[in-house]
Amino acid sequence: MSSDDNDDDSEMAEAAQAAASADDDFFDHEPSKQEKVEMRKANKPPSEWLRLLCKDWATENEDLVDATDDRFLDYKSYLKGLISSQLLVKLSVPPIKDHGDASPSPPPVDFWGILGIEDDFDKSYIVAQVERFCSLYSIRAP
Repeated sequence: MSSDDNDDDSEMAEAAQAAASADDDFFDHEPSKQEKVEMRKANKPPSEWLRLLCKDWATENEDLVDATDDRFLDYKSYLKGLISSQLLVKLSVPPIKDHGDASPSPPPVDFWGILGIEDDFDKSYIVAQVERFCSLYSIRAP
């Protein structure tokens, strides 16, 4: 077998591994300490957050996902189209009331509605996925 054949096999194995990992659910593994730190520092456009945290939903709603970046840029242009993981959590997850009552109060702004996600079930699904992300990666909004 020539070295070219070995290189081709190696490239094919890497491509297969990359394709397999692309099919993996983001939530399927326990993140390392380093992954948690990196995710706490992450800044991404809303569409990337949706594709990462709500993979199947994003695939089914590609037009909505694609439009979120432009809507976000129009809404808050000074953020340059990027949102941090902490701000994502802060805008998505309803705060808990301080009145000894554990029920959540509505978020201060309908962030996902502003970005064009109008269906209440879809919004609830996205918020649930952001909550999972928050818990798994130990991200708390300030």
